[in-house]
Amino acid sequence: MNVLSEGGGAVDAVEVAIRVLEDKEITNAGYGSNLSLDGTVECDATIVDHFGRSGAVGAVGQIQHPIHLARLILDYSAKPLSLRRVPPNLLAGPGATDFAESLHMPVVPPDGLVSHAARERWLKWARDLKAAERRISQSNEGSEAGGAIQEYAEDSEENETLQYPAFAVQQSQLYFSGQYPSGMSQTPTAGTASPLSMSDRLVV
Repeated sequence: MNVLSEGGGAVDAVEVAIRVLEDKEITNAGYGSNLSLDGTVECDATIVDHFGRSGAVGAVGQIQHPIHLARLILDYSAKPLSLRRVPPNLLAGPGATDFAESLHMPVVPPDGLVSHAARERWLKWARDLKAAERRISQSNEGSEAGGAIQEYAEDSEENETLQYPAFAVQQSQLYFSGQYPSGMSQTPTAGTASPLSMSDRLVV
């Protein structure tokens, strides 16, 4: 609310809110997220503004604030490129990390987002997986749905053209331990994991 009261937009407000959550080990996004199959942190994030424009990253590693990278991609997607190239609105894996580095965004070491608790959860999960694979050849134990954090905000001024408030929605997610490296859910796909009905009036 401070961002909005100081003149910031809805996108600014929800990005700030998500960044705070990404720094909290208790959320499954950013630092302290559950680890992928190879013991690393890979995150998805998306941002959609009130015009429906989106920026997203999927299975991105070594980025402490993937929601900020999604925001940078959103901003970058509105800039024309030479030779009629089309700017991206979704980048995944190492390509997303390289893009972040090209924009001078900090890239942390591979273990920089791994908390002690997340490592302990992953080690326990790995032991459980081996035990399960010894008992049965096919198991559904790794099919649990992932958890996500999502934020909505509404700009203080209504958009007269759309006749709707200026909404923004952002989401940031990782998975329960054991996600395949570079695997993605629907989170970075605008309009699927980030539903936003224009009839809703949700305010952070």
